Amino acid sequence: MSKVDRKNNYYFIQNLRFPYPKFTQDGKIVKGEAREDKFFKDTVLDGEIVLDTMDDGSQQLKFLVFDALMVDSKNLLKRDLSTRLGVPAPFTPTKQKRSS
Repeated sequence: MSKVDRKNNYYFIQNLRFPYPKFTQDGKIVKGEAREDKFFKDTVLDGEIVLDTMDDGSQQLKFLVFDALMVDSKNLLKRDLSTRLGVPAPFTPTKQKRSS
């Protein structure tokens, strides 16, 4: 994944992938679950990488998505923002383990 910051500096982030969501047999997205065998490609997202401090004090990088411009080669620019963010996309939340 390539990243461009506000100062127009470019970065490459290795091994950052966006898995497809899991679906039920009737075609609904299983919230908080992601497939481990299939990933989105040719995808352009607008967002920000943040360092989140977990309850146990550990830190975890997270990618907060603000907009989906292209998902799996599908151009979404002609859609309204609310419609673009409704596409089952790589930013579907996945389970995260937090220590108490």
